[in-house]
Amino acid sequence: MLAPLAGGQGRSWRAGLVVLKPKSGDGPEAIEWLSGFVAAMNPGGAFRVAAPVPSSAGEWTVDGWQASNWLEGSHLPGAWDRVLEVSAHFHRAATVACSTKPGVLDGHDDPWSTGDRIAWGEREPDPTWPASVLGALDRLRPLLDSGSRPDVHAQVIHGDLGGNVVFADDAGLAPAVIDVSPFWRPAPYADAIVVADAVAWDGAPLTLAIRFLAHEPDGTGDELLARAIAFRLATAAVHWPALPARVDAEVDAYAPLLPLLRS
Repeated sequence: MLAPLAGGQGRSWRAGLVVLKPKSGDGPEAIEWLSGFVAAMNPGGAFRVAAPVPSSAGEWTVDGWQASNWLEGSHLPGAWDRVLEVSAHFHRAATVACSTKPGVLDGHDDPWSTGDRIAWGEREPDPTWPASVLGALDRLRPLLDSGSRPDVHAQVIHGDLGGNVVFADDAGLAPAVIDVSPFWRPAPYADAIVVADAVAWDGAPLTLAIRFLAHEPDGTGDELLARAIAFRLATAAVHWPALPARVDAEVDAYAPLLPLLRS
């Protein structure tokens, strides 16, 4: 019995203990690596994590679909601090599960990977993008060009935790991390994305971002939050080239964060 699921861009389905979704841009090697990475994690009871599931024939994709474990839980509005707590546990376990950069991450070629590379100065924005995006990126440029190296303290991170931590408190279960989106970046960058998304889309107060900025040492919080915003805006420009109004809405959503950043 198939049941549609919220999230996953509206294309995910539950079939018993398995979640099915259309194949991502990742090849079989990347999906197999992700399965091994998740299997190597030791949550220590602090969280659960969904792993890719192969077919009965050992294949990671079948007819354009891929599968992962179903984990009980649901999104909990306003649980930003709890998500950040899960992030700390997840990223500590991630450093043990994978200590060197996986080569498969270099092969990722999708809007999110492009947005991430632009946020870290590894690619240049497309000059044909909407003026709203280019203007915001120009405003962020002093922080994006601050000189930090992406590989310093980098590790495997989950680059989209905000909507992918679900809670099942009534069942007495630990929070669950789903739909792992791996990048090789510093762990606080993952937290910056959580914070930026929470303010933009989940009704979080600006004080959440202010706390994040104050928590990171030596002003690095400003840089990380700037990169998180740039990541989302560049990704939107790549993902919706024919929908400039949709891209402008992204710029408007993250705009309240910009005055908080040092120039």
